[in-house]
Amino acid sequence: MSPIARSVRFIAKHGIDGAAADFAQLMPWGTPDMVLEKLAFIRKTIDASAFMLNFSYAGMPYDEAERNLKCFAKHVLPEVKKWEAEAVS
Repeated sequence: MSPIARSVRFIAKHGIDGAAADFAQLMPWGTPDMVLEKLAFIRKTIDASAFMLNFSYAGMPYDEAERNLKCFAKHVLPEVKKWEAEAVS
């Protein structure tokens, strides 16, 4: 079954709101400690050695996206930088 077919099946089973809520739970969001916990879980689960993060969603005002980025840089990034990881090429 293709990924799209699996997604359609999941949405049909859980509804659009349920599927969206489940998807959101996969993402690192919340307080800096919550984000660190989720990133650590992702790192452990899939052996991630790098992350691509997004700080702006769905027409979010620029000021809020900038606040998110600065909060991450100040409170989360210093800890993540301490994690050992293989070089990504």
